[in-house]
Amino acid sequence: MINIDSLPKSIEYNGEVYMLDMHVTMWNKLCISYKYSGGPKRAMEKKVEYFILSQVVEPDRVSPNYTDEITGIVDVKTWELAFSVLSARLNTAFADGRVKIYK
Repeated sequence: MINIDSLPKSIEYNGEVYMLDMHVTMWNKLCISYKYSGGPKRAMEKKVEYFILSQVVEPDRVSPNYTDEITGIVDVKTWELAFSVLSARLNTAFADGRVKIYK
């Protein structure tokens, strides 16, 4: 199992900073993702994604609908799997140079 402390707290994507985030979706599902640090209004003004690398916990899900797309949403069965999938997606995005750890 992936420890949440092992995930970067902030990353850079397309020159913008995104912060690690856990929240409840409007459909009452738990989600772990990275959220744009400038807020929703600023995201709309700049035309950037508000959430990236999202994993939504869907307990009835049999297997994840995995994607390497930064803006894609992956449905997973458990929180443990959400952290593992996020870690794998981050590793792929880091290796491809699409995101970097923000310092």
